[in-house]
Amino acid sequence: MTDLIFLGIGSDSLSSSLFVMDMEGQYKINDIFNVSLTSSFFVLGSNIDDKIFQFILKPMFVYRPFGTGLEGFYVGLYSNVGWQSLDSWDEKESWADIGFGINSGYKWIFNNGFTLQLGTGIGKTWTLSDRTDYSFLNSDGRITLPNLDILILDFKLGYSFAARV
Repeated sequence: MTDLIFLGIGSDSLSSSLFVMDMEGQYKINDIFNVSLTSSFFVLGSNIDDKIFQFILKPMFVYRPFGTGLEGFYVGLYSNVGWQSLDSWDEKESWADIGFGINSGYKWIFNNGFTLQLGTGIGKTWTLSDRTDYSFLNSDGRITLPNLDILILDFKLGYSFAARV
């Protein structure tokens, strides 16, 4: 199954622009176990040459205790690997992130193939840098704090190419 989760281009003012893309593919091993890979991309830029770039890969092992295949209740264990850069008029810096976490939620697959997934989670990400002020919203929806990642609401709309079972 492939979900196009979020794709957006927007502007919060005349001086900055935002581009976010988040794609997920999920493969059913059997009715209880799935694997998933999410790719997240985030760019925020402005006219005064401030740019933030972020790219995250998140492989996940998905457990569906009720044997419902690609839909229904799930618990997921994931790792995340990311790269970020900040380019502004007074500083240029790049750093890598690595982490892991757990999430849970529910996925619906409708008769026409469209999907809706709601979830939440918690984890930990380590920033491989001397940077100390990295607490912000990540492109995959996590809020990164110094000692904790919080995924308040994982809301995904998509399409399942697999036949409903």
